[in-house]
Amino acid sequence: MGKLKGKFKGLKDSSLFASSIIFESHSKLFQSLERSNPTQYDKIMDQVYRKTHIGGGAHRHFDGTHTFKGSHDAIKKETGSIDAVEYIKSHFNELVTPEGIPLFTIDKKYHIELSNQISESLGGTISAGQIREYIRDLNSFNAGEVASAGVGIVFLFLACRSGNPKAISRVTANNLCLGIATANPLQVLTGVAGLAYGLHHGSITVYDLLRGSAPCVSGIVGYQVAHNLFNFSKNGSIIFSIGTTIASEMLLTHLEAKKKEKILEELGEENPHYIAALTPGILQQELMRLSKNTNKLSLGSHV
Repeated sequence: MGKLKGKFKGLKDSSLFASSIIFESHSKLFQSLERSNPTQYDKIMDQVYRKTHIGGGAHRHFDGTHTFKGSHDAIKKETGSIDAVEYIKSHFNELVTPEGIPLFTIDKKYHIELSNQISESLGGTISAGQIREYIRDLNSFNAGEVASAGVGIVFLFLACRSGNPKAISRVTANNLCLGIATANPLQVLTGVAGLAYGLHHGSITVYDLLRGSAPCVSGIVGYQVAHNLFNFSKNGSIIFSIGTTIASEMLLTHLEAKKKEKILEELGEENPHYIAALTPGILQQELMRLSKNTNKLSLGSHV
């Protein structure tokens, strides 16, 4: 039973990737929640675009009235006060669109120049247009990305609560990989928060960071292969991607189990030190505990 449980552990460990990639890929479904009649605040936020028509569908990144601060200032200037309920409604209207809410206002001229420079430095393998789109995506979040990051936060909370260095490292790596790959700033911030927490509590191991990112990377590559090489549909590519992630996780879990069995054979199952020998994170925790106890004894001897 234990072997069977370990064999299918990948299904559990891959659930963060699966749920996040589904939310990310189907963020347009949230658009049905958008109200058809724009509010007064919506109209104020779009005033600059209606006058200049600069930026097209991406205008919210450039006009300075769609960020939280920019919209607040524009609405207050126009109306003299802010109605909290209407303000929330107008931003919910923004959130459910694929473009979402921008974090910062981007200088359009610099945005174009920077993307051109990056594209040239990469030898043109990635077009300037693709780079611009990625930067804009990384600068904004929509309802799908909020849902995806929400799942990541729950997983990170549970990992931190467990105090298990392996879980913290792997969930952190998953969030970082997913955030960077899907240009989700909230997921990136979740990963950064996990990294900061883990480093502060000595719960981050390089091996588990790499180990946690491996299935996620394989899933991302799997999606690209299915979509671009095999011409799968969007949903087909997602299923292939999730399958690749699960298969990768199960393979790595199997290899780890084999390695553990080999070490147990060498050390002997009755060896009281085999757990610490197998998991550097636990060994590190034990060393920290011993260090604290030593300090207490040292202080006690001086009293």
